[in-house]
Amino acid sequence: MNITKALWVAAAFALVSIAGCTNGQGPTNIAGKQRIENKTAFTLAVMHGTQLHQVAPSQSIELDINSFNITISLANSAGRIDRLVLKYNPGRCPVAHCVEVN
Repeated sequence: MNITKALWVAAAFALVSIAGCTNGQGPTNIAGKQRIENKTAFTLAVMHGTQLHQVAPSQSIELDINSFNITISLANSAGRIDRLVLKYNPGRCPVAHCVEVN
């Protein structure tokens, strides 16, 4: 994964944080789960705070919503991330926030 993709992923999560804070959800009252869905053909490396999670193709992981940063990259730098889709309380996602990685 080149540095440009990493910067876009970081920017997307920064926008998610800003959107949550400007919607009356400050860091003291964020709660619930967020799901990272891997729609790629490659394994993702998802860092949540200091914990590293491997997410296989067509799998997902649910993480607590808290003050920890989330970084999504490709395991072993193999493959490509084309798009991130951010969803808030979507009908087909039973958690508060979903990130679909394509």
